[in-house]
Amino acid sequence: MIRGMTVRRLLVLFAACGSLTACNWITGAAGLEAGDPAEDDTSGPGAGPGPVGAGGSMGVGAGSSVGGGAGVGGAGVGGDPDPPVEMSPVDGVTMSRIAIYQSVERLLMEGGNSASSTAPVVAGRPALLRVFYSVDGGYNGQPVVARLTIGSGQPIEMQTTLSGSSSAGNLGSTLNFDVDPALLTPGAGYRVELLQASELTSGGNTGAIYPSSGQADLDVEVGGGLKVTLVPIQYNGDGSGRMPDTSAGQLKAYEDLFFAMYPITDVQISVRQAFNWSQSVQAGGNGWNNLLNAIADLRQNDNAPFDEYYYGIFNPADSFNSYCSGGCVTGLGFVGGPSDDSSHAAIGVGFSGGTSVDTAVHEVGHNHGRPHAPCGNVSGADGSYPYSNATLGVWGFNLLSGQLYGPNDYRDMMSYCDPPWISDYQYDKIFERVQFTNNASIQVPPSMQNLTWDRVELGPNGTTTPMSAITMHHP
Repeated sequence: MIRGMTVRRLLVLFAACGSLTACNWITGAAGLEAGDPAEDDTSGPGAGPGPVGAGGSMGVGAGSSVGGGAGVGGAGVGGDPDPPVEMSPVDGVTMSRIAIYQSVERLLMEGGNSASSTAPVVAGRPALLRVFYSVDGGYNGQPVVARLTIGSGQPIEMQTTLSGSSSAGNLGSTLNFDVDPALLTPGAGYRVELLQASELTSGGNTGAIYPSSGQADLDVEVGGGLKVTLVPIQYNGDGSGRMPDTSAGQLKAYEDLFFAMYPITDVQISVRQAFNWSQSVQAGGNGWNNLLNAIADLRQNDNAPFDEYYYGIFNPADSFNSYCSGGCVTGLGFVGGPSDDSSHAAIGVGFSGGTSVDTAVHEVGHNHGRPHAPCGNVSGADGSYPYSNATLGVWGFNLLSGQLYGPNDYRDMMSYCDPPWISDYQYDKIFERVQFTNNASIQVPPSMQNLTWDRVELGPNGTTTPMSAITMHHP
């Protein structure tokens, strides 16, 4: 259709609805041209098992890294340092597994062999490296120097006495190294050694060194950061003019959870000028699409950069409990393709506390192209999700709190089930989108720039609803 000299195109937005439950309940399909709204309800983390771990500090366990060191030595007569003690592999100790954690477990070695994993090792992101071991009767019970060398960096060492065997759910049973993000660069390798003074060992225990020579590849990949612009929505659907919580503490909660879960080097949370909304948005789902489309239009009108996500937050009632007393929608986000930045928009409730933060992480996950994980009576779930009931597949780890999350006790953040963490599958998929978003160089012919597009929304039953036209800087 041609109107005057302006060429107009047609965008079709898709929404798919399911029955109302106590969890997320409206979903979309991935990969559609203009993005599909995925609408969600969540009442926050459930009453599932608590996280396993040291309770607040990264890398606490049987041994914890304390920084670099050149070896073991002492002070001689007059304060002159003694020569470094010659070290050899300790007897009676075998390393069984080595794994690195940046949000999820990435297995590096198992049974003396290199291990494969879908989870990336993200360049420039902090990490915890755990060494699992077992002790037999050949161990003399004396302190062991555990040494981790990454690339050409200074070795990280700890000294500790070992006992028993390591277990995945117990940080105190493993040797834990805090890895500085500056060490994780493309091409970096690693080497782990469990050592004692040579006079105490036979020197022949190959199970206390990995790899046997040189360094094993860490397969570090470059990704990037995450930029989220929070749009405070002044809600006048009921005439209240109510505003969401954008206090320093609440903003820190958004920042922390995005950083803890997402495969990113950093997160930038900014707050835009308030946006007024006078239409009603209801717990049962009415009005959500209109508000989402308005925030998407706002992002276009602001000429936001390609890598910037807009997330509108609002309080449709005085409290979350009054809003969600009978079940509710708490968020809605587009699911779009990699080059479709018109789908970099989502909305969610903005009440104080964790529910709003959990919802934001979920909805921006939709903006990263992720459909729902299969748990909680979803429709249109990701058929390629590899684990039943949206379990995690591997152990999760929170870099900020130092807590582990059991693979069968938690559910993927893109599911409808609680308590949430991120699976290795989702971590990998979001990383692919982070890589694309941070490195995209999209060339759009002039003839395709600043076109006005007519839009219709296609409902799950095939009905169409006309929407306002939008001028897009690029398709």
